[in-house]
Amino acid sequence: MQFLKSFNRNKNKFFREIKKKTLLSFLRTQRSRSSFELSKVRNILLLRLDDKIGDMVVTTGTAYLLAKQGYRVSVLTGPVCGQMLKNCDYLDHIIQYKNRMSLDALNAQNFDVIIDFDDVLDYERLSLAWRMKHSHHIGFNKNIPALYNPSISYLDAEKHITERRKRVLYFKRKNSLSVDIDPEKVSMLIQATDQMAVAFGEGYENLIACHWINIQHRHYSDIKDEIDRAHVREVLNHISLVSFLCDTRVRLSFKKKYLKLRMTRAL
Repeated sequence: MQFLKSFNRNKNKFFREIKKKTLLSFLRTQRSRSSFELSKVRNILLLRLDDKIGDMVVTTGTAYLLAKQGYRVSVLTGPVCGQMLKNCDYLDHIIQYKNRMSLDALNAQNFDVIIDFDDVLDYERLSLAWRMKHSHHIGFNKNIPALYNPSISYLDAEKHITERRKRVLYFKRKNSLSVDIDPEKVSMLIQATDQMAVAFGEGYENLIACHWINIQHRHYSDIKDEIDRAHVREVLNHISLVSFLCDTRVRLSFKKKYLKLRMTRAL
């Protein structure tokens, strides 16, 4: 029985790889997509297909900031993250992803732009993008001009995943969050991080704490509102030191940053 299971897994993996290579070969022969006009974008779909909790925590901040700029934002994800997002009232739709799912309902939403945050280039993801080719697609490190225009080049694995999410906000336009950092934009970042805590509730405090540490570490000098400054300090002071340091989901670099903040009395 174990042999048959292993055989079927390897067989399915083999055929998926064949289908991926065939689809890739076909896409390489297709004409490059034209660039989209950012001013015409209204309806955005974010892909979080792997259903990973930590990555979704970060994605909610991006979704909130996009919604604050006036975009309609929906998320396509798995059942675990879908359940976590039920309190995110700034999302238009939370759609559960399934392999070989019908895309009729998704295509009916007429998404202007679909953003795939992952580097993964498997058959299911390529097939999904091709079947929704009437929308513009933004990808990371996906050199397939027939599908992804633009493809954002980002290969720095040492930086926190939040840096990758920020690249989505880097398309320059009037009032873009990325056109210089100013107190108003940092205040919006603080609001977005507060929304993470509301959306996810208990159990994710240490992951969300990483974002507060980033705000303190990178943007504290840009916070001019004393209420915002006090709020950041208060949140950081309420982080449980033992819980945070013992949480295996938290990267070592954030634990070091937090210890440094405490030791230098920056809080």
